[in-house]
Amino acid sequence: MIRRATQSDIPKLIELAKRFHLKTHYAHIDFIEDHARYQIEAWLLDPSVAVFMSDSGAIGVSYSRLFFNRLHIIGSELFFYNEKGAPLMESAVKWLNAQSAEEINFIFQGKLNPRRRDAAIKLFERQGLTVCGIAFSKPIT
Repeated sequence: MIRRATQSDIPKLIELAKRFHLKTHYAHIDFIEDHARYQIEAWLLDPSVAVFMSDSGAIGVSYSRLFFNRLHIIGSELFFYNEKGAPLMESAVKWLNAQSAEEINFIFQGKLNPRRRDAAIKLFERQGLTVCGIAFSKPIT
């Protein structure tokens, strides 16, 4: 069953975030649980953010107006951790649609393990998403 997350879900969301963190290219950065709790609490209070939970994962999305044309609203994935596939994405897209969002953007931040990358691409494509760019990263300190 998929549902909106509440304050009582924060411990579970933190555990999911820890697991997600270890699979990203940010795994070398310390995971500070109090910082994660603070951000999750803020998201749960923000009306432009929705966090959905299932037995197998969670997704957080937000919406905002385009800075160059405030008549258009886009959705953005804040985080997505799910071992079972599409239902969480579908809930997020349905909520964004109800907020008048015209588009949603996902960024795959998993380590560049070809198997995981290819599985993510297949999941996104099955949901009707298309590749629209490439993300690059470089340490600057």
